[in-house]
Amino acid sequence: MSDRPTDPSPAWQTLRHACTSHARITDALRELENLPRLAAAPERARAAAAALQALDQVLHEHHAQEEQELFLAVLRSCRGERECRRAHELADRLSQEHRCIEEAWERLRPVVVLAAAGQPIATSPLADQVRGLATLHAAHLRFEEDAFLPLADAVLGRAQAAAPGATHLAAV
Repeated sequence: MSDRPTDPSPAWQTLRHACTSHARITDALRELENLPRLAAAPERARAAAAALQALDQVLHEHHAQEEQELFLAVLRSCRGERECRRAHELADRLSQEHRCIEEAWERLRPVVVLAAAGQPIATSPLADQVRGLATLHAAHLRFEEDAFLPLADAVLGRAQAAAPGATHLAAV
């Protein structure tokens, strides 16, 4: 159990929300990976509609929230040249990866829209595109969770501890 403020800052809330968003995106991509195996058009349409809704709702919003809140909070709170340089490098790389993921989704989205409407789709190209997006997203998550989130946790924890009146009673 790590000590965290009882009244978390918006950056802490964004950090916690990131895990939930990551899971929703991953679940939606799993739904898409199953589309080619669904023989019946109604099953495929339901799965495609659910994935479409989740990705449209979460993907851009999550990336914007990370970039406009979490990354900026970490960049404002980092200390020392080395830590600040590392934070900038990580935020830049993750932002570039966000654009790649969003572009891959925009290329795939029209086929998912057709599937959600119950229209016939070519499942082989769909499977390849979904696999590519899922692979891209999984690599992004691994990098973010292994490299950026531990840095964010340390930087934001230190900044929150230094805040006037901070109390450290609740776990994140």
